[in-house]
Amino acid sequence: MRAFIFILSLFGVLISAPAATETNAEYLIFTHQSRHQAFEWHFYFSRMLATPEWNAEIDKIPLAPDKAWQIAKGWFKTYGCDHPELVSIEIRPFIRESEAGHIDKRLAKRFYYRIHCVPASLDTMYVYILMDGTVVEPTEKPVKDLW
Repeated sequence: MRAFIFILSLFGVLISAPAATETNAEYLIFTHQSRHQAFEWHFYFSRMLATPEWNAEIDKIPLAPDKAWQIAKGWFKTYGCDHPELVSIEIRPFIRESEAGHIDKRLAKRFYYRIHCVPASLDTMYVYILMDGTVVEPTEKPVKDLW
Protein backbone atom coordinates (compact mmCIF):
# COMPACT_ATOMS: atom_id res chain seq x y z
CA MET A 1 0.00 0.00 0.00
CA ARG A 2 2.83 2.42 0.86
CA ALA A 3 4.46 1.75 -2.50
CA PHE A 4 1.16 2.49 -4.26
CA ILE A 5 0.76 5.82 -2.42
CA PHE A 6 4.38 6.73 -3.21
CA ILE A 7 3.84 5.96 -6.91
CA LEU A 8 0.65 8.06 -6.94
CA SER A 9 2.53 10.93 -5.29
CA LEU A 10 5.33 10.68 -7.81
CA PHE A 11 2.79 10.56 -10.65
CA GLY A 12 1.27 13.80 -9.32
CA VAL A 13 4.67 15.49 -9.40
CA LEU A 14 5.35 14.34 -12.95
CA ILE A 15 2.11 15.72 -14.37
CA SER A 16 2.37 19.10 -12.69
CA ALA A 17 3.98 21.09 -15.50
CA PRO A 18 2.68 24.64 -15.81
CA ALA A 19 0.90 25.73 -18.95
CA ALA A 20 -0.63 28.82 -20.40
CA THR A 21 -4.20 27.64 -20.58
CA GLU A 22 -6.21 30.60 -21.71
CA THR A 23 -5.88 33.87 -23.56
CA ASN A 24 -8.36 36.65 -22.91
CA ALA A 25 -8.43 40.18 -24.24
CA GLU A 26 -6.88 41.52 -21.03
CA TYR A 27 -4.74 38.78 -19.50
CA LEU A 28 -3.07 35.39 -19.79
CA ILE A 29 -3.68 32.57 -17.31
CA PHE A 30 -0.99 30.13 -16.19
CA THR A 31 -1.83 27.02 -14.18
CA HIS A 32 0.04 24.47 -12.10
CA GLN A 33 -1.14 21.47 -10.13
CA SER A 34 1.11 20.59 -7.23
CA ARG A 35 0.79 17.53 -5.06
CA HIS A 36 -1.99 18.92 -2.85
CA GLN A 37 -3.29 22.01 -4.61
CA ALA A 38 -3.92 23.53 -8.01
CA PHE A 39 -2.94 27.14 -8.70
CA GLU A 40 -3.74 29.78 -11.27
CA TRP A 41 -1.92 33.04 -12.05
CA HIS A 42 -3.50 35.91 -13.98
CA PHE A 43 -1.05 38.05 -15.93
CA TYR A 44 -2.90 41.26 -16.78
CA PHE A 45 -1.69 43.13 -19.83
CA SER A 46 -2.05 46.49 -18.07
CA ARG A 47 0.11 45.27 -15.17
CA MET A 48 2.76 43.91 -17.54
CA LEU A 49 2.88 47.23 -19.41
CA ALA A 50 3.65 48.94 -16.09
CA THR A 51 6.86 46.90 -15.72
CA PRO A 52 10.16 48.01 -17.25
CA GLU A 53 10.85 47.26 -20.90
CA TRP A 54 13.93 45.18 -21.52
CA ASN A 55 15.91 44.77 -24.71
CA ALA A 56 18.29 41.91 -23.89
CA GLU A 57 20.59 42.93 -26.74
CA ILE A 58 21.46 46.36 -25.37
CA ASP A 59 19.95 46.96 -21.90
CA LYS A 60 20.98 45.86 -18.45
CA ILE A 61 18.37 43.52 -16.97
CA PRO A 62 15.92 45.43 -14.73
CA LEU A 63 15.96 42.74 -12.01
CA ALA A 64 18.99 40.48 -11.57
CA PRO A 65 18.40 36.72 -11.09
CA ASP A 66 19.92 36.73 -7.59
CA LYS A 67 17.46 39.46 -6.52
CA ALA A 68 14.57 37.51 -8.04
CA TRP A 69 15.66 34.42 -6.08
CA GLN A 70 15.75 36.42 -2.83
CA ILE A 71 12.23 37.69 -3.53
CA ALA A 72 11.04 34.13 -4.23
CA LYS A 73 12.57 32.84 -0.99
CA GLY A 74 10.84 35.66 0.90
CA TRP A 75 7.55 34.73 -0.73
CA PHE A 76 7.95 31.08 0.29
CA LYS A 77 8.83 32.14 3.84
CA THR A 78 5.58 34.12 4.01
CA TYR A 79 3.73 30.87 3.34
CA GLY A 80 5.66 28.83 5.91
CA CYS A 81 8.43 27.35 3.76
CA ASP A 82 11.79 28.48 5.09
CA HIS A 83 14.03 26.43 2.79
CA PRO A 84 12.66 25.90 -0.71
CA GLU A 85 14.94 23.91 -2.98
CA LEU A 86 15.71 25.75 -6.20
CA VAL A 87 15.09 23.75 -9.38
CA SER A 88 15.35 26.48 -12.01
CA ILE A 89 15.16 30.19 -12.71
CA GLU A 90 13.86 31.18 -16.13
CA ILE A 91 13.55 34.60 -17.71
CA ARG A 92 10.55 34.46 -20.00
CA PRO A 93 9.02 36.94 -22.41
CA PHE A 94 5.45 37.82 -21.59
CA ILE A 95 4.62 37.22 -25.22
CA ARG A 96 6.89 36.64 -28.20
CA GLU A 97 6.75 39.31 -30.87
CA SER A 98 5.84 36.72 -33.50
CA GLU A 99 2.82 35.68 -31.39
CA ALA A 100 1.58 39.17 -30.56
CA GLY A 101 -0.95 39.34 -33.41
CA HIS A 102 -3.68 41.74 -32.34
CA ILE A 103 -2.21 42.08 -28.82
CA ASP A 104 -0.24 45.20 -27.87
CA LYS A 105 3.24 44.70 -29.35
CA ARG A 106 4.81 46.52 -26.37
CA LEU A 107 4.12 43.37 -24.37
CA ALA A 108 6.87 41.60 -26.34
CA LYS A 109 9.39 43.84 -24.54
CA ARG A 110 8.18 42.73 -21.11
CA PHE A 111 9.73 39.79 -19.27
CA TYR A 112 9.21 37.95 -16.00
CA TYR A 113 10.92 35.27 -13.93
CA ARG A 114 9.46 31.82 -13.46
CA ILE A 115 11.20 30.26 -10.48
CA HIS A 116 10.60 26.55 -10.00
CA CYS A 117 11.13 25.17 -6.50
CA VAL A 118 10.52 22.14 -4.36
CA PRO A 119 8.97 23.49 -1.15
CA ALA A 120 8.36 20.04 0.35
CA SER A 121 9.17 16.44 -0.43
CA LEU A 122 7.53 15.24 -3.66
CA ASP A 123 5.98 18.64 -4.35
CA THR A 124 6.67 21.53 -6.71
CA MET A 125 5.70 25.17 -6.92
CA TYR A 126 6.35 28.15 -9.17
CA VAL A 127 6.85 31.77 -8.22
CA TYR A 128 6.30 34.36 -10.93
CA ILE A 129 8.21 37.61 -10.42
CA LEU A 130 7.86 40.65 -12.62
CA MET A 131 10.86 42.76 -13.62
CA ASP A 132 9.83 45.45 -11.15
CA GLY A 133 10.28 42.93 -8.30
CA THR A 134 6.63 42.19 -7.58
CA VAL A 135 5.29 38.66 -7.19
CA VAL A 136 2.23 37.57 -9.15
CA GLU A 137 0.11 35.95 -6.45
CA PRO A 138 -1.60 32.69 -7.37
CA THR A 139 -5.18 31.83 -6.62
CA GLU A 140 -6.00 28.34 -5.40
CA LYS A 141 -8.22 26.16 -7.54
CA PRO A 142 -9.85 22.80 -6.86
CA VAL A 143 -7.52 19.88 -7.46
CA LYS A 144 -8.51 17.90 -10.53
CA ASP A 145 -9.11 14.22 -10.05
CA LEU A 146 -6.35 12.05 -11.46
CA TRP A 147 -8.74 9.22 -12.20
